[in-house]
Amino acid sequence: MSAQAGGGEYCGSNFSLDNRYYNACQINFPTLDTGNDTQTNLYLLLADKGLITFDEPDTLHTSSYYYDFPLNLRTLKHAAVNQVQNPNQSFLEPSETSNYAEYCNSFYTGKTALENALTLDQALTPKERAQLMQFRDAIRSECANSFDDEAAALKETATFPLKWSVHAQPYADYIMATQLFYLGKKSDFDSAHNLYSALTTLDAGDNAGRAWLLDTVNYMLIRTGINRIYQQGAQDYVYDHKTVDPRLFASTQSAINTYLSRFKKGQYTASARGLQRRLYWLSGKQEQLVDEIEWQIEHTKSLAFNLDSRRLPEEIERRLFFPDSDKQVDINVLNDPILLTSFALYRLRPASDFMNTKPITLAALERLKPKFKGSMDLYQYLIATYYFVQENNPKRALTYLPTAAPTGKLSYTQFSQYALKAKALQQLGRTDEANTLWQQLHTLPKQPFQNTVTELALALHADKTNDYRSLFTDTSIQSQTLKMRVIKYSADPILLKQIADNHANTNALGAEARYALLAKSLIHGRYDDYLTYQQRYLPKDAQKYQGYSSKDETLKHLPTFSQFNWQGKHISPHIKCQNLTTTVTRLSKRPNDRLQTLCLTEFMYDTDLTSYLDDYDKEFRYIVDDDPSKPYPYLGDVPSRFAGQTLSRLDIYRAIFTDSQDDELSAYALHRAIGCFASSGNNQCGDKQVDLSVRKAWFKRLKSDFSHTTWAKNQKYYW
Repeated sequence: MSAQAGGGEYCGSNFSLDNRYYNACQINFPTLDTGNDTQTNLYLLLADKGLITFDEPDTLHTSSYYYDFPLNLRTLKHAAVNQVQNPNQSFLEPSETSNYAEYCNSFYTGKTALENALTLDQALTPKERAQLMQFRDAIRSECANSFDDEAAALKETATFPLKWSVHAQPYADYIMATQLFYLGKKSDFDSAHNLYSALTTLDAGDNAGRAWLLDTVNYMLIRTGINRIYQQGAQDYVYDHKTVDPRLFASTQSAINTYLSRFKKGQYTASARGLQRRLYWLSGKQEQLVDEIEWQIEHTKSLAFNLDSRRLPEEIERRLFFPDSDKQVDINVLNDPILLTSFALYRLRPASDFMNTKPITLAALERLKPKFKGSMDLYQYLIATYYFVQENNPKRALTYLPTAAPTGKLSYTQFSQYALKAKALQQLGRTDEANTLWQQLHTLPKQPFQNTVTELALALHADKTNDYRSLFTDTSIQSQTLKMRVIKYSADPILLKQIADNHANTNALGAEARYALLAKSLIHGRYDDYLTYQQRYLPKDAQKYQGYSSKDETLKHLPTFSQFNWQGKHISPHIKCQNLTTTVTRLSKRPNDRLQTLCLTEFMYDTDLTSYLDDYDKEFRYIVDDDPSKPYPYLGDVPSRFAGQTLSRLDIYRAIFTDSQDDELSAYALHRAIGCFASSGNNQCGDKQVDLSVRKAWFKRLKSDFSHTTWAKNQKYYW
């Protein structure tokens, strides 16, 4: 079920403002939307709560090849920064000393803490301190990869006393228990538990070292309990709490209660309270888990606060919202507005997004209203979303959205309200009002990532009006991704020439504009224009521009200009193609020349030029969006602004072999046309499908009329 909530891989981008439908590609918006995965909505809500901020990466705007537009969950996760953190709780960051096993996180920090405690214990002799640390260093553990190399664990030969002194013995017992705890797959948590338990009666007095030890062993009873539970309940990589001895749950809960009552300001108070969440999840107590997470969200100043907010959305999604593959939380057990809003947005997705459940009803939403006390803006937003998504009633949705103009730096919730309002106005045909609102939002100071939405809205408006001046001159519009898309799909020759003239050919925008002029002039049969652009815009060192194969690192992300240095090919003794410049020059004089048009298709085939305009992002979005009744504008989805019909390889082949001449050109064109449908039966040489019976007739003609040719002999199938 969590896959229905979020957590997929990159598939493309969304250049439409439509974000109603969930997609497994994690294409998200920095607005509270039904189409976002639940983790994204949780991140935005936690930011509004003040638990996290986002360190927005520069590449989001400066890279011309930033995919996953407007926002990907991975980007959001990496950008998240804890805004509130208990000074008594630290989170181990990934490093050379951290390990894939979670329980290893304290392997090294525990060693440092022990060393400090030994220093504080004045009853120990210097020799005992040294021997105890050597004993700790001798621990063999997968956390230190010491099983692979005996010498790695015992860095130097160490000797230990046969009997420790009364002062050193408790520390030695603790180290032995720690050895048993950190053995990895061989860990003996039961024996470790017994050793830790025996030390809980230790009299620390005013000995600071022993006070640390007493605190630590009580805490380790919780950790051994958690690991004993998981060890017992994990069968064949699947955890089932029903297979765990109930006494283990009870004893671990008792250890948590004891620690929190005995060490109210203990060094592990926050961690112990965090392990309470783990215990609730392991024991299947979902309602208690809900209460604990909600308590944590609302008690950020408590010593027991234990949230790494960077990872909290994933925890909530996996452990709370969707604890099992066939089970999701009952929304009625949720109480915190953050959890309610995120899960309600999931339940407000269009019905087609669900298999085993149905969207939440208006009545069910209204019953939740008392729980939004103090957060009525979120409740109003959910009702507006219900009318907009479920009832396709933008007019009613507007009644739940702000009436005043936006001002100041908006929270993610406020920004979402105004974004939904603009989309509702757009759906009602009130485009001028919608555009005004988008412009107002764009001029305001923004939270991280919000500019992607306003810039997309402005770019869509430019698409409609064919006026892109502000998109390329307004410094507040940062997204190179949007500009690159306009260059590729929307811009007319005048705009492309302006961009090319104003940017060097090693600049991403300038290079893309030059390539678009060259490619589109050929694709549209504008041969004279191509020859002009070739002289003016094709780099003199075009051969160096080989895309990712370029030797020069600075050229790897620039268009493949070397394609236009095509040197022609000899297809047969009678069919010979000259280089591209010669071919196009001849076509400029005789556009329908059979040989030259065939040679142009060979250039297209060798360079895959026709795929330049393929728009996989748009195609993907159309597949996802199964409601074509009111299509959203999609950036770049405009009629070509280049004069002339788009050339199709298949159309050229057909023009050649339907000519009255039964010659080698016709045979080769038939061969190529049949191959356009290999092996799927779909046309790979244009956007028009051809009936199978017609393709069969081509095959028969090739095999009968041109049986003497190599192409007829080699053509064994049609598709």
